[in-house]
Amino acid sequence: MNRISITLLFILTPFLLYAQSTHPVEPVVSNDYLKLITSAAREQDSSFSIRKNTLVTDGYFYPTMPVKSIRVVDGKLKITRNNTYRLALGGSFNATIEHKTINRLPPLQEQYVQGRSVNGELVHRGPETNEVLSYGPSLQPGSPAYHHPVFRTARLLSQAFNLQADLLKNSLVAWNLDLKLGQSKEQTFIRENENSSKSMALTLGTMIRGMKISGSYNYLNTRFTNSNRNGFLNRVYQNSLLTPVSFGDPYTSYSSLADNPNFLLQNSGNNYFQTQQNTSLIISKWQQKYEYKLTQSYENIQENSLEGYKPGTAYFPAGITFERNKHDANYFLQANGIYRMRHSGRFNSEIRGSYTLRNSQSGINTYYYQRTAQQATLNFASRYSTYDIEAGIDAGNRFYLSNTLLNQQYFSPSASIYAQLKGRLNLRANASYNQYYSELPVSQSLSYANLFQYSSAQAMQYFPVKEVNGFDQMYPVTNREWTGVVTLTYKRLFLTGEVFLRNVQDEMFPVYENNTIVLKNIADHRKTGIDLSLQHFETYLFRRRFSTTNRLSFYAYNDKITQVADGYNFSPIAGFSNVHKALVKGEVLGAIVGNTYERDAYHQLIIGPDGFPLVNDQLSVIGNPIPDFVIKMNHELRWKQLTFGIDWEWKKGGDVWNGTQAALDYYGRSQLSGATRNTKGYIFPGVTADGHVNTTPVDFYNPALPVEQNRWVRYGESGVAEANIQKGDHLRINNLQLSWQLHFKHIKSPQKITLSAYISNLLLWTAYKGVDPNQVLYDQTNAGGLDFFNLPATKTYGFNVSLQF
Repeated sequence: MNRISITLLFILTPFLLYAQSTHPVEPVVSNDYLKLITSAAREQDSSFSIRKNTLVTDGYFYPTMPVKSIRVVDGKLKITRNNTYRLALGGSFNATIEHKTINRLPPLQEQYVQGRSVNGELVHRGPETNEVLSYGPSLQPGSPAYHHPVFRTARLLSQAFNLQADLLKNSLVAWNLDLKLGQSKEQTFIRENENSSKSMALTLGTMIRGMKISGSYNYLNTRFTNSNRNGFLNRVYQNSLLTPVSFGDPYTSYSSLADNPNFLLQNSGNNYFQTQQNTSLIISKWQQKYEYKLTQSYENIQENSLEGYKPGTAYFPAGITFERNKHDANYFLQANGIYRMRHSGRFNSEIRGSYTLRNSQSGINTYYYQRTAQQATLNFASRYSTYDIEAGIDAGNRFYLSNTLLNQQYFSPSASIYAQLKGRLNLRANASYNQYYSELPVSQSLSYANLFQYSSAQAMQYFPVKEVNGFDQMYPVTNREWTGVVTLTYKRLFLTGEVFLRNVQDEMFPVYENNTIVLKNIADHRKTGIDLSLQHFETYLFRRRFSTTNRLSFYAYNDKITQVADGYNFSPIAGFSNVHKALVKGEVLGAIVGNTYERDAYHQLIIGPDGFPLVNDQLSVIGNPIPDFVIKMNHELRWKQLTFGIDWEWKKGGDVWNGTQAALDYYGRSQLSGATRNTKGYIFPGVTADGHVNTTPVDFYNPALPVEQNRWVRYGESGVAEANIQKGDHLRINNLQLSWQLHFKHIKSPQKITLSAYISNLLLWTAYKGVDPNQVLYDQTNAGGLDFFNLPATKTYGFNVSLQF
């Protein structure tokens, strides 16, 4: 054979073999062939027994498959492929630098010094007198004024590295590995405080006989100088604002009833460490008719917190130290399965089932909690689909079993139905009902309930040690939810609207009783709301030189208490004993309650004989912390590799109790008390106790009278709570960002570099007189609407570099 023939034979062999895989080889009958099948020829040809039969391939074969060897085994053509392996590497590196400054601080007066009126004269009373008020004379000309030395510019540096490795076998992923490393270090905006973290995440996956197996390990280590669980940083902030303008010693206190913030911060002895580890294993398989997935994970969390105050601290003269050790161990198992049934080309159904097991253990010093909860669901879903219409139903049931419940739940139905019109105008409508049961996690600390036994004037005595006595013998929280959703897509416009109603029965809350914290099912409530979203995807402007994407969302809800257990109406759920968020039947969940002015049947103030309004100390509802609505807007403008983005937020309504203002007024440190304390002859609008119009003039601060009778001190440190309810309306620029992307087409690494500069919490327009209506009390997430020396918000300037390779 010449070279050309050999080449043609080499090229055509794969196609001949491929044809053999589907069609038998027809024998070629010719004179030469007939000679070969004679008896003499058969005896001399040892391969006759094989060649007399039709050959087929054993296994799959395609023309482009690389061939390692070709053999005939048991009458079949066995082709061994020549496997090819390739390692694909990729990843990214991110580095971020941030500078943070405090946004707003309450305005303070810097004119009047520590002291009060004595025998008709304003007298300066120094630290030796333990005076806490700043109702003394004016600061001497040339004397330095005390400021707040606890704040500084905060700095954060964080780095993250991600490596992805895929081992490809014949162009298909055989193994994949994902490694993530991260670290951050922050110098916070309160001096002597640093936070840091280190993290690692490793994921390894493969395919074995059609099953996808993935395992992961996650590690996170966090460290804080102070945890602020006991309000330590709020105490520092409170004392920095209340320190008289005349005080100049950087280390001692101006009174034994107060603290020097520097003294609290330096060598506090506090620390907080947390180590969190999580391992998981996921096994899944997908086929045309069925699919299953098995997930297992184990989580171990160790917390160690040393909390306390040094000797010499106000209200803790001997000092106090508490070492809090918390250990959580959680096992999670979930099995999911789907079986698909195809009735016709347009109509198909599937059966879905799942089983979940959670075993949770949590220990806090001498407290120990444990829960084993199981949940199983079974759903049947059907779908009918054509070119221009689609409709479907889904119905099922779940049961919930838990060793911490008084009764087990075996009936919890759910159902949904949807219809969709396809085409240029895509319209989809969905309606659903869902019933489910829930419990508070046993790892959730409820120690914030310790605060319920202190008034705001006793805030510096707050030191939480007690935890809830247990999570056992509870009724499950029953949730029944109705939801309706409509979505509309037209060209680059996407609109979605959702309305929902959720009835919650036997909600759990911590209650402070008999010097212990107990958990009880004491309230039912109903939550209703609406959520609208409009997105306008990439639209080109100015001859396609610019493109823009815009998003707008509207959210509003109301959550009303429908029932409270006997004896628990007005029970606090966040805050102090005298001003708090409470459970009040007929009011919103978390309504703000406190004392009020006395009023007559016409809601007019009742004025006392001395000319000042009278106070009703019985707790009444004074505010609704739920906003009327929240509107969020996001805009992106792109030009070549540059992207400019801005996020807005408008929150309308929502009351806030400004207890910070009340305390600053009481101590004479607020700008308001400084500016108006010399007001004379003021007549409060209202009526006297006998119904006559008030005509008695008063002086806000008359030195001839004891200081306890002035406009602010007379009502106590928390003032009249009703008078300090303010609207939390605000318009905020949440984020402003400019980024630049550089792509590399002719080099392998890096493939892309992204540079981003951003400012977070840039601007805040609000009528609220406090620092920020979004800040919460003592870092307690359920305490929104209560402001008592809440830490100020920060403005963040950041720069990020991201390399993708």
